[in-house]
Amino acid sequence: MLYWIATLTLSALLAGAAWHKWQHNADFQSALAAYRLLPLDAVRATAFVIMGLEALTALLLWLSPIGALLAAAIFAAYALAMGINLARGRSDIDCGCGGVPIHISWHLLLRNAALIALALVAAFSAPVPMSISSAVMTILAALSLLLTYFTVNQLLANRSYWISQKGTFA
Repeated sequence: MLYWIATLTLSALLAGAAWHKWQHNADFQSALAAYRLLPLDAVRATAFVIMGLEALTALLLWLSPIGALLAAAIFAAYALAMGINLARGRSDIDCGCGGVPIHISWHLLLRNAALIALALVAAFSAPVPMSISSAVMTILAALSLLLTYFTVNQLLANRSYWISQKGTFA
């Protein structure tokens, strides 16, 4: 059942992220450029590659363990980009995650570590046939994980807002 919970959760997150980046492409390109890890000429093309990769991964999660490994790699790459900028002392960057702006922080690295762990659960768990009650429980568990994810994101966004208004978070 863990396989199905992880797969459903991750595919919903990645599909939603790709959709949001597509709908707000200029904002995503600005966030991507702010990381200062790519030449400016490469930002637009990279943004489209990332959107396509997220959408493809959301689909591959249902087809192969490679999808789960790709999801783990995506979250690890995002964590690496954030970590590089945090090490540079640059925490005033919007993460580009979608939704409300969230400044990068060590908290986001922890969130991504949890997503990587969830992706590895999907990669190394075997799908098992489910009864109707197991399917309902799987859907409810995935919804709980998604609600937790969005709650954490909102808390981090509130923290970012508070810091931008007050200069500190106490």
